[in-house]
Amino acid sequence: MYALAANECLACGEHATTRCSSGLKAGLDAWFCSPACQQLLWPAHRLFCGPGKANPFTWPPLSAEEREWCFSNLDVPAGGNAHPSLVGMTLRQYLRDRARTTLAKVPFVLQQFTHPQIPNDDETQYFSFCVRGFRHQHAGSLVPGSIGREGVAPVTLMTIACTMLEFPVTKTPWRTPLLHLATLFATIPDTHPNDNMLTLGVLRRMETYLRPLTEDGKPERELAVAACEKVRLVAQTSLANLAKAAVGVE
Repeated sequence: MYALAANECLACGEHATTRCSSGLKAGLDAWFCSPACQQLLWPAHRLFCGPGKANPFTWPPLSAEEREWCFSNLDVPAGGNAHPSLVGMTLRQYLRDRARTTLAKVPFVLQQFTHPQIPNDDETQYFSFCVRGFRHQHAGSLVPGSIGREGVAPVTLMTIACTMLEFPVTKTPWRTPLLHLATLFATIPDTHPNDNMLTLGVLRRMETYLRPLTEDGKPERELAVAACEKVRLVAQTSLANLAKAAVGVE
């Protein structure tokens, strides 16, 4: 049985006595210590809360607005501020590689994966995940400076976080609690933009959850070890940021 820690607030990790009622209906115990912590996570948590969304953790399909953006920007190349691997690349080229199709067939693939009646299975979720990641890079690629997070949709921030942590997009049961912990990364930029303590706290809870899955004989051991190592690397960065903040280094 893979589950979030009992009586541990999903947002801050403190002792909690209140469970999310919608999550409970889906078989997920998501605990909160206070209305404030529940409100903190709500912008992202609501996207993955309740039957059909929470357990297993399910990424929402592309919205009508996201679909329209895809077709409007299919052949607009990413600018020089994108990730080096994406500079000059169009969405058409990107999806050709991700969907393993041809450039000419990309619009048909887009129509297929964004049709309202298509099942939101692992393949569809992966497609939506890729589109959101590319769009975020594309949006910031044509402006100077680093790509920011202010005003970015929570589902896109979740995409960024899971890309950074290299958490694959699947409905594998052991990943559900891990991804619910990651929802904090989709709210910190707007609510606590400089709070490395919150970031460090959730990373430590992720490692605590993953550690038993890395033991010899566990079926998910290989993937859990990789996830645990990545979490530790990100935690080291957070610790470094805390140290800089303590001495007033920008």
